[in-house]
Amino acid sequence: MRNAWRRVVSFVISFAMVLGGFHGGGLTAFATSIGNNPKPVVDIAVNVPEDYPGTFLDFKQELTEKLISQGMDPSTFRITTTAAKIDTTNLNGWYVYDHYYDQTQYNSLNLSADQQLKQPFRAADNSHISGGVTTIEASGARTTNISGCRAFKQHIDSFADANGKANMVFAGYGTTPLLDYMFYPATSDSRRTISFDMDASAVGPHTLAGAGFC
Repeated sequence: MRNAWRRVVSFVISFAMVLGGFHGGGLTAFATSIGNNPKPVVDIAVNVPEDYPGTFLDFKQELTEKLISQGMDPSTFRITTTAAKIDTTNLNGWYVYDHYYDQTQYNSLNLSADQQLKQPFRAADNSHISGGVTTIEASGARTTNISGCRAFKQHIDSFADANGKANMVFAGYGTTPLLDYMFYPATSDSRRTISFDMDASAVGPHTLAGAGFC
């Protein structure tokens, strides 16, 4: 693990030192596509290796120290991360394919015109429901595996728990096995690694029939 990290640091240092050698007019050849020399002189964009035992900030600090030890002035380089951070608790910008209790409940979400295009109205199957219109949060379904069907306003709930960790709940239907899903448009074709935890204790045996992740 540490050997892999050393190889990454060595490569970045070598790359940075090569760029440092072009300080001055020579660097313009690397920057002509954006018009002006970048400030600082050297921009280092990294994605922390999966086997690195720490965070990006740890990586940044260690790499900074390595570069300084090689004679680079810290004012001449900048280290940024290429990792994408998506807030899954804010559905603006997501394409959301949910089903809603009725048009009135959908309208009460007060979605912007742009978000309505990404999050269209689709009617839920309200058969075999009990109780009045409610939300996943109000019903207690965020933390409890409730029995029976509820008159949910919407069937996707995204929120941050008490520890600040993003959570999602997908609630089912009475008779028709309707499909709910979300996706976030990619800003580039670079490879993404997505990780998540599933609470199997909150999943009924029939719930995941035909389901998957993509």
